[in-house]
Amino acid sequence: PELRSKVKEFAERFEVKDEEFLKIAQKTPEFLNRKLETLDKYIIESAKRFDIEKKEFVNVALKRPSLFCLSPDTLERKAKIYAYYKELNNIPVNNLLECLRITADKHLLAQVLGVLINQQTDNSLKITASIKYNQVKEFLENNFGKYDLKIHNREIVTENLLEFAKNLEKELINKVKFNFKIIK
Repeated sequence: PELRSKVKEFAERFEVKDEEFLKIAQKTPEFLNRKLETLDKYIIESAKRFDIEKKEFVNVALKRPSLFCLSPDTLERKAKIYAYYKELNNIPVNNLLECLRITADKHLLAQVLGVLINQQTDNSLKITASIKYNQVKEFLENNFGKYDLKIHNREIVTENLLEFAKNLEKELINKVKFNFKIIK
């Protein structure tokens, strides 16, 4: 009875069919533990940050149910990191929503760091949108030294990238050193 009422309330509140909600609940069970008020707040805030209507965000999230479970801060951070990766590769960004990836931050940041490393090493690290943290770490394990990297100051991204690089230096027992020059 409680599930049935939650399905009905969700469907009405977000203007979707009961069956769509049930599909989401099957794919993403943690979704059922969310209060509808919290979901509504997240959806409204996420839509605002991506500069789209609430209904449009719901439609996107219906195709990618994990979007319902992540905070607006998390979604925005992931999108901005990937947008910076695209910018570094001269790939146009039409809107922030197209940059939304649910990949772990360390993999997104590894992609960005990989592009920056290539700017110094003449593309010796093969970078793709699917590169993973371990690939960048392995490259650095085999290519110790100092890396002087220029980055643009991008809200959210810059501080995350600097923290990521610092942690990577520690993991590699300080055999790699990153010096960042932040360009305005």
